[in-house]
Amino acid sequence: MEKVKTEREIASVPAAELVRRLAEETTAFEIVNAVEEKAKRADQRKVEWDQVITLSVKPDQRQVDLLVQTRQHLLPNTVLGLASKAKTALVEDAYLEERDRLLFVRDAVKLLQGWSTA
Repeated sequence: MEKVKTEREIASVPAAELVRRLAEETTAFEIVNAVEEKAKRADQRKVEWDQVITLSVKPDQRQVDLLVQTRQHLLPNTVLGLASKAKTALVEDAYLEERDRLLFVRDAVKLLQGWSTA
């Protein structure tokens, strides 16, 4: 069996195949069914899923549905731009301090409280 080693390799493997490989490696579960169609959650969020992979988990063969949502991959420049904007905002809001090109958290509690209310 070919093992997936890097994130780039993982990104190129379809979700059902990645789960199948993980099942073979770990032997902790088996795939019962993999359906590639839109599925919706039963709660108010109305999230759509691209695949539903049903697993049989050992030792009691309990069935678990793995809901997969495929997202478009971001280009490295886009990710760097988002990180730069996040850094700028955190420095402006005085959560972070930049010294010698290093970032230091001024008050971790306030930072987490700010994130939790955002």
